[in-house]
Amino acid sequence: HNARLAHQRHHTPLSPKGEEQARALAAALSTHGITHIETSTATRAMQTATIVAKALGVPLSCHEDLREERRPSVLADLSYFHPRSLYIASLLFLLGASRAHHSDEENPYEFRARTTKALARIHAGAAPQE
Repeated sequence: HNARLAHQRHHTPLSPKGEEQARALAAALSTHGITHIETSTATRAMQTATIVAKALGVPLSCHEDLREERRPSVLADLSYFHPRSLYIASLLFLLGASRAHHSDEENPYEFRARTTKALARIHAGAAPQE
């Protein structure tokens, strides 16, 4: 639950609303035969996955390679609708097709390559790469 509609940092914790939503997710998944959970190392993702895994009684694995797409650090904590955020998002959209970079972000091609490799490792049963 991102009530502020802001670009969140990797270490942003779940809000009380997010914890409530994680418990509701666990209840909704309880009849689906989940046998294990894979998550990114983002704090809120690990917190969500931990709540769900405990509720379902299943193991949990964390993978750095499953983190969200890395956005420019200058966007951290800015609203999605802040003029600077909108400007940079527009640049990233335009640069995305060229595989270029605005600053320290990950372009869509790098994101796809990273997560594709991570999912292949998970599917093959390989250990997480931290």
